[in-house]
Amino acid sequence: MNAVACADDGDVGGDDEVGDTAGTENGDNDEADESTTDDEVGDMDQGSTDATTEGETTEESTETTEESTSDGETTDEGPSETTAADGDADMDGIINADDNCPNTANPNQLDFDGDGEGNVCDVMAFTMGGGSLMSSAVADSNLGGCNIPVDIVVTGGEVLVQLDDDAAVVGVEVVSLDIEDILDQVCQLNFLISADVSLTEFTMTNAGDAFPVGFDHDQGDHDAGIASGDTDAPHPVLTTANIEAAVGGMPGEPSLLELDGNLPIMTVETLDAGDSLTIDFDDPDFVMAMDVFMITDPLAVDIDFQLVGLVGTLDMTP
Repeated sequence: MNAVACADDGDVGGDDEVGDTAGTENGDNDEADESTTDDEVGDMDQGSTDATTEGETTEESTETTEESTSDGETTDEGPSETTAADGDADMDGIINADDNCPNTANPNQLDFDGDGEGNVCDVMAFTMGGGSLMSSAVADSNLGGCNIPVDIVVTGGEVLVQLDDDAAVVGVEVVSLDIEDILDQVCQLNFLISADVSLTEFTMTNAGDAFPVGFDHDQGDHDAGIASGDTDAPHPVLTTANIEAAVGGMPGEPSLLELDGNLPIMTVETLDAGDSLTIDFDDPDFVMAMDVFMITDPLAVDIDFQLVGLVGTLDMTP
């Protein structure tokens, strides 16, 4: 009986230990679960907070960027807003509606010929008329040489004149001059041999930049519709022609004559605000061009050729 009672006590003690152990384990598990849950919630909350903070930071950054961009646009649009409002494309202080040259700055708005276009974007072209210019063709060869008076009859062409917005400078460009054929000019090479020389398809064209020469101007002449002066340099030109020399009565083959050279200093005058143009040349000794060409038929002759002097007047109109 006592043994049984002892056994019962032992079972009870075992059960208590099992219960205590189970309780301890359950308690540990509960604490672990609570700890895990709190950590996870904390992590989630922290993650959410971080995400929210990052989102807010991104939005703030975006807003800041937008504000900065807006400020930048405001800064950039400072002058352009005024330009857009005034419609001043060339930024010369004159709105497009009132600007006589809206795409090129000309704050003085000078208009020499009164056609509504400002000087800086208005080129006056003179294409009609002409005149007679005297020159000399000087030829030298192993058979002898000669000096042929040449009457250069200009029948037309194109001369451009442009003024500036300060009434200070006038630009001049001889774009081209059309010249009558020069036929059967006698060149007496020596006391035995002569040649009849002809120049056909004779032209002079600008060989330089646009408006390669010019002269000074002033406000008084500008307001009076006058532009007059001596050009500041010789005008580069390319002279071309077909030259044919009949030696000893035997016709020869034409050769192409190409002379790089210059027109001498010229006096240019336009009156009545561009209604007419006069060009005067007065230099009989100026060498306009020189070249060497060959005549092969009927005799082979190398000729040193010079075009010397230019005297005369051209009268042209638009």
